[in-house]
Amino acid sequence: MRRTATCAYGLAVGLIAATALAAEPPQQLLTRARHGDAQAQFRLGEIFAHGNGVTRNYQTAMQWYRRAADQGHAGAQLSLGVLYVKGVSIRYGYTEAVRMYRAAAEQDNAAAQFNLGMMYVRGHGVLQDFVQSRKWFSLAARQGNVGARRNLQRVEQLMDADEIETAKRLAAEWRPKQ
Repeated sequence: MRRTATCAYGLAVGLIAATALAAEPPQQLLTRARHGDAQAQFRLGEIFAHGNGVTRNYQTAMQWYRRAADQGHAGAQLSLGVLYVKGVSIRYGYTEAVRMYRAAAEQDNAAAQFNLGMMYVRGHGVLQDFVQSRKWFSLAARQGNVGARRNLQRVEQLMDADEIETAKRLAAEWRPKQ
């Protein structure tokens, strides 16, 4: 019990510095996160992932991201995917990163769409598939993702005309999940 209280106190003290510029008091953020607020959980994940006012701790960041991601928070899903690709978690890797990127991409998150396109180009966590890659790059590019625009041209050089048309059709038919 004492260890839990000490950890909670240490977390609250660290969060005071981390959220000094934020409009919300750190204890309120922590309380909201503990009560299931996905946005608060995501913000805590960001604080720990980037070491904003606290010691960087990817494992703690992943715990908060996971809580938010499980509620469908696209930003948390994207951030978890990035940590999985970085190799922060030994248990998970590219396959879980693809799952997280897809969940965020299907909510029309441009960065996740770009990252998912990259996974398909490289064959990381999925079979290499230039049609799927081009589809996701196209969707991200529509939202102004510059990297996706560049990669559209690159991936098309690896495709035949039928594959390009299929990818264009898939992108045109795609709708975000609500």
